[in-house]
Amino acid sequence: MTDRANRTNITNGLFLIVLFLFFGVCIILALIATIQNFKDVANSFEQREQAIVIGKRKVLGSGASHSKYVVAFELSDGSAKEICVNIEGSNDKERRSFYDSIHMGDTGTLTYREMEDIEKKYKEESRRWYGRRFINFEKDSLDTNSYELH
Repeated sequence: MTDRANRTNITNGLFLIVLFLFFGVCIILALIATIQNFKDVANSFEQREQAIVIGKRKVLGSGASHSKYVVAFELSDGSAKEICVNIEGSNDKERRSFYDSIHMGDTGTLTYREMEDIEKKYKEESRRWYGRRFINFEKDSLDTNSYELH
């Protein structure tokens, strides 16, 4: 009986170790993919386009602090791009201020970064904002405020 109980305990222990290793590897791979995505966007060229705000939406995360704010811009060539204005982190007040200050129909100069192979990585436009980084939107109106995020 004792040998059988010892074998069961060892088997259960090995199963738990393998399970923890599996989940650890999954977490590490997810972190590597996220870091690579940030590098791809950070290494891309800065682009400046004349744009008009055509929409904005809140993408709910796992909690209120994980929500993202996405703004849709129509560029001068007629294409539309969604760009995330993330309100997490140290620039929370500035990002929230930008999101609240823009309205449908606002026009101006949009400055952003976009990874080179965005169409390959994100097949749907509604998910491509993951591969873009907002830098600046300077309104054309009498209000000369410029909103810049770093």
